Amino acid sequence: VVDGTVIWEAVAYNLLPNDETIAESTWAASEAVTLSGSNNTGRATYVTVSDIPEGVLRFTITNHIVKNNGEEDDITLIFKVGNR
Repeated sequence: VVDGTVIWEAVAYNLLPNDETIAESTWAASEAVTLSGSNNTGRATYVTVSDIPEGVLRFTITNHIVKNNGEEDDITLIFKVGNR
């Protein structure tokens, strides 16, 4: 996805054992960043960043997942945005 001079590329990354799946996935972002297009395949979960407000130079995206065995995990990604 091209966002001005930034190109975002999704890279598959999966550490789930073969007998585990993602039952639920909830995404949230800071700094009024707008997320859209989330998808949960059971083996991976995805989200699209649809808007980064002008002036935002750093934001986080957190994913809360619940696995099929009831375990819960939170993963937080920190993004730094260059000069725009």
